[in-house]
Amino acid sequence: MKPKQQRKLIVGGTIVFGAMTLLVAFAVVGNSMPILKVSDVVAKGSQLYGRPLMVDGKVVAGSIKRYSKPLMVKFSVRDLKNPAVTLPVVYRDAPPDTFKDDATVHLQGVIDQQGVLQADKMLTQCPSKYEKDYERLDKDKKK
Repeated sequence: MKPKQQRKLIVGGTIVFGAMTLLVAFAVVGNSMPILKVSDVVAKGSQLYGRPLMVDGKVVAGSIKRYSKPLMVKFSVRDLKNPAVTLPVVYRDAPPDTFKDDATVHLQGVIDQQGVLQADKMLTQCPSKYEKDYERLDKDKKK
C-alpha cells in the first residue's frame, strides 16, 4: 500500500471511529435516568412528576395486591435505609417469580400526578439462599 493510500485509510478510519463514538455517547446520555432511593423520590415530590427514573427499595410486607384483569400488581416499596418512608407502585405486567413481601426490587418508570410510581420494568434481587451456590460455583471454577 502506498503512503498516500495509508494516510487516506487512517484519516477515513479516524473519522468513522469518531462518529461512532459520538453516536454511542449521545445514546447513553439521552437514555440515562437517575437511580434514586425511595426517600429521594418522596422528598423531591412533584419535581419528578412525569420524568423517567429508577428506584431501588424493598416491598412493604402485606402491601401486594394482584389483579388478573387487567394484569396488574399494586404494592408499596420502602426505603432501604429508612423503612418509614414508602412509595406506592403500580406495575402492569406479570411480576418476576421472586417478587414477594420484603423482596428487594429495582423499578423503572414514571411518577404520576398522584405520586405513584407507574413502573414499566421490575427486577427483583436474587434471594440470598442462592448466594452460597454461587460462591461454591466460583470456588469450583478456580480449582
